[in-house]
Amino acid sequence: MAQSIEANNHIVFGSAVSRICGELKRRKLFVQVGDHRECNPNVCKPMTEQSLQLNNPQTNNVYVCQYGRAHVCSEKSCEHYRHVPNMTCPVSGIQYGTEVSSFSRADARTWKTKPSASTSNTTVTTTAPRKIKKRPGRKRKVPPTATDVAPPVRTKRRVADADARIIAEQYIRLLLFSQKRAECNENVKRKCQQDAVEACAGYRKNNKGTIPFAIQEYGIFCHYANAKAPPFQILDVDQYKDRYNYYIDIILHVWNLVEKYYRDYIKCYRVCIGVLYMMQDGYGYSETQVLIPQDPFLARHLPTNEYLEHFGIHKQSLTRGDTVIRKTFDLAKQAGATYEELKFTRKISANA
Repeated sequence: MAQSIEANNHIVFGSAVSRICGELKRRKLFVQVGDHRECNPNVCKPMTEQSLQLNNPQTNNVYVCQYGRAHVCSEKSCEHYRHVPNMTCPVSGIQYGTEVSSFSRADARTWKTKPSASTSNTTVTTTAPRKIKKRPGRKRKVPPTATDVAPPVRTKRRVADADARIIAEQYIRLLLFSQKRAECNENVKRKCQQDAVEACAGYRKNNKGTIPFAIQEYGIFCHYANAKAPPFQILDVDQYKDRYNYYIDIILHVWNLVEKYYRDYIKCYRVCIGVLYMMQDGYGYSETQVLIPQDPFLARHLPTNEYLEHFGIHKQSLTRGDTVIRKTFDLAKQAGATYEELKFTRKISANA
């Protein structure tokens, strides 16, 4: 009977991965060349032993995609659902944050809860709404009108342009050109090798007393050792000097708008991070009125949410910066600022 395992060091994990890979290859669904950033049912179609309808499935929460990446979806080992607001794993669809999910019959967490005895009765009794007694002599407060409220006082301190430029340079170098990127690559490689050793140990333990299948063990080791490609390309700032200055200019442009129209206090580095990540998709009033241009280079090379903590950046800082930038453009539009005043006009060459 299929069982739910907690981590990839379980004794049946290696054999489950081998069975799924073999079936994918038999059905000619296995992709030998290429890679992708994150597994998703719409991209690489992760499959389990049950979804492939294999005989005598051993597990029900081991997923292997068409590129050969394996994922154990359990509350203990799954790292994907913690970064999603509704705590739903993007690989399996299991909802860890709720009691009801439409995913699978194999996981009791995804079953609908049974109605209680009080709600299962066929007869429904209704009672008249209770009258609320008003206290005598109570005076309702009248909301003040717009003329009675004084405009809010701008209390945030201004950051000089030179200081804002230093902060922008610091975070551009941190996210795109720092040693942290190489450290992340090493951590990913080390984790893959550790998973490979543990998977082989589990395979040997599960097949104890039989002839060792060296070829299968070698295949399992190679699969895990190369399961995840290095997440970052190592970039040299000297080769991208024009692009480096281009990012600084657009950050300073947006920061000046924040200083002018946004009244509440906001730290400059959060705006810097928000601008860089908004440039992955671009931002504007419409397709023809673009305020922050789209930049494919940042879409390829900026760290994903999975690695932000390694760079010393909390996801809340990114969310806060994004919210403030959008609010700033809305306030500027309400204040009568034109599109020509708000848009960033400088262009960058395709070879930069």
